[in-house]
Amino acid sequence: MTLTLDLARFFDFVLVLARTATLVAVMPVFSGRHVPAQVKVLASAALALLITATIPSSGVSLDAGLLLVLLVAREAVIGLALGTVASLIFHAVEYAGELAGMQMGFAIAGVLDPQSGRQVPLLSKFQSTLLTLMFLAIGGHLFVLRGLLDSFLVLPGGVLTLGVGGPLALVQLFGKMFTIGLQVAAPATIFLLLVNVCLGVIARLVPQMNVFIVGFPLMITCGLLMIMVSMPAFGGVAQHLVGEVLRDMHTVLGAM
Repeated sequence: MTLTLDLARFFDFVLVLARTATLVAVMPVFSGRHVPAQVKVLASAALALLITATIPSSGVSLDAGLLLVLLVAREAVIGLALGTVASLIFHAVEYAGELAGMQMGFAIAGVLDPQSGRQVPLLSKFQSTLLTLMFLAIGGHLFVLRGLLDSFLVLPGGVLTLGVGGPLALVQLFGKMFTIGLQVAAPATIFLLLVNVCLGVIARLVPQMNVFIVGFPLMITCGLLMIMVSMPAFGGVAQHLVGEVLRDMHTVLGAM
């Protein structure tokens, strides 16, 4: 029995692997340092094999040369854009936790994030962990994979074209990320601002009171209580954000 290698399909696999590997490298949860590199490589290769078997041939010839390099770069850019879109909701929640933690006095308190390998604010890590659990429970990783599959229908491989609207769509989504972060942090931030105003009034009325000594534990207590009260709302917002991941990926794909 002899085995034959179809070089055209092999080039198709290389193109698919470039898009899949860059997506896996930046997508939420699975892009962290806690996931071994071997797992990422095997997952990317397995996904690329499955996708290559379901899509038509791109028709890349053996004498593609520099064109093949450019096509691989195009696929990597598409995968990077899709993975970035999927991870924006995590950055928005971390930003919200950083804003609320700054008001509570947790700005100097940080923990090591095993996913990124850097120090992050304590409250940001707490909310990011909750979002990770909800992301997996709701099936957000399946939404990302569905977006990856749909990308080969919207932007098939073997064509060296990219629209100029992709970067603009990404910029709009980045702006949306900051808006979402402000909305998530708004309840705790506004409540703590009112507490600060009350402490300022008390400091003027009772100069003998050391407001700093009283205010520091009071801000932490009020902030934690407000976060506890707003947890059901946070769960609803997180579910809504995860549900919009696929739509945002389609928006970027349509612009590209």
